[in-house]
Amino acid sequence: MQITNMSLYFAALAATLTGVIATPVAAPKPVPTFSCSFGQYTCEGKSIYQCNGGWKLVSNCGGSCRIINGSPFCL
Repeated sequence: MQITNMSLYFAALAATLTGVIATPVAAPKPVPTFSCSFGQYTCEGKSIYQCNGGWKLVSNCGGSCRIINGSPFCL
C-alpha cells in the first residue's frame, strides 16, 4: 500500500512540474490555401512550402524567402 501511495505522489508531482516547466509552443502559421501542382514551391514570409497533396512546410529562412526560376531561395 505504501508503494502505491508514493507512486501516486510522484506521478502527481511530475504532472505538476511538467505543467510549470513546459516550454510554450508558437501558434501555427496559416498554410497557403490556393491550389498547387505537385513539386511546386511557394514562399510565405520566411517559410518555404512545397506542394505534395497540399502545401507542406519544408523550411524556414533566417531572412525573407523568394522564388527564383521555380526554386525557393532564402535571402
